[in-house]
Amino acid sequence: MALDTHIAWCDDSLNAWWGCTEVDPACDNCYAKTLSERFDKAKWGQGEPRMFVKSWRNTLQAIQRKARAEGRRRRVFVESMGDLFDNQVPDEWRRDLFEAIRQVPECDFLLLTKRIGNARAMLPSDWPVGFEHCWLGISAGTQQALDRDAPKLFEIPASVRWMSAEPLLEPLWLGAGPAWDWIVIGGESGRHRRNPGLPAFMALASRCEALRIPLFVKQAPAARPGTPFGIEVLDRWKEWPNA
Repeated sequence: MALDTHIAWCDDSLNAWWGCTEVDPACDNCYAKTLSERFDKAKWGQGEPRMFVKSWRNTLQAIQRKARAEGRRRRVFVESMGDLFDNQVPDEWRRDLFEAIRQVPECDFLLLTKRIGNARAMLPSDWPVGFEHCWLGISAGTQQALDRDAPKLFEIPASVRWMSAEPLLEPLWLGAGPAWDWIVIGGESGRHRRNPGLPAFMALASRCEALRIPLFVKQAPAARPGTPFGIEVLDRWKEWPNA
């Protein structure tokens, strides 16, 4: 899971396990938890065992074959159904996943976490050597999460450092710190979605434009995922970093 994903800012997703624990207000309406409950997969929470995905290597091989056939770099979101740096995940699962990623330089692997504080101890010992095709990012929908996690991210070398402000829950100020290589913005979907208001999206998008940060605006807050804003200035932003 899953070749040709419906996540707009990547081509594929790759999950070696399912399961996670909520650690942030942005987790309250977690789509991965909802899907896991719907399909009776992994249970969420501290102390709950993560569900190993036996077919993940086959998925990775299929992605690699498709990238070679297309002659382009496919963007692969790693652990859309969990968190790569979850300390409840067996270390050997993570080691095997990183070693497999090392062997697929034809693709770009998008690593996104709410646990960037765990990353330095859990990344391969020779990081970033051999992992120049990995983009390291944080998920931050609030100013508190951004201020807490951005400094930790920028302490770690990576070819691309990025942020997913999804779901965006309040206005964010990027400040004058290190330059971001890429930012994704998205509203929350579903019946219990939270909407910070259009000005919050407009302000962050305008700030990205002023700083010349590549920006991908994914969706408006709406009942259905993928709903466009219907506002040209926001819907036109579908940019990726020059990696």
